[in-house]
Amino acid sequence: MYRRKFIQASVIGSLGLYLPLPGCTTSDSQKLAVLSHPQFLERLFDKNTLILIGEGYRKEQQSENDKNTIQQRLLSDISDVDLSDKKATQSALDYRIKLDFIEENTIVINGWILSVTEARQCALFSMVNK
Repeated sequence: MYRRKFIQASVIGSLGLYLPLPGCTTSDSQKLAVLSHPQFLERLFDKNTLILIGEGYRKEQQSENDKNTIQQRLLSDISDVDLSDKKATQSALDYRIKLDFIEENTIVINGWILSVTEARQCALFSMVNK
């Protein structure tokens, strides 16, 4: 391969790693990946327990027994965050969880007192990890 073609291929390939394709900013799967992982609870519980909590929440909250509905409710609580920034999104969710406890926006699922945000994350987790 000639040096010029090699350099062109390298530059184009490198740009492909850093530049999003048109219309490919923060895909639904990227949002779902962040929203469906209750990070604090993942340290405490195994996968099956998180799924049971999520299923319990969905049974109690029939109006939220849908991926899109739960995702939209979680997103509405952190609407001012750049969702392409995973760390900022997780920080906003963590802050929302703290506020839920302060505001007593909690729910009891399978004997556990959870913030509604955590319960919604578990609900998404249970849908994604069946």
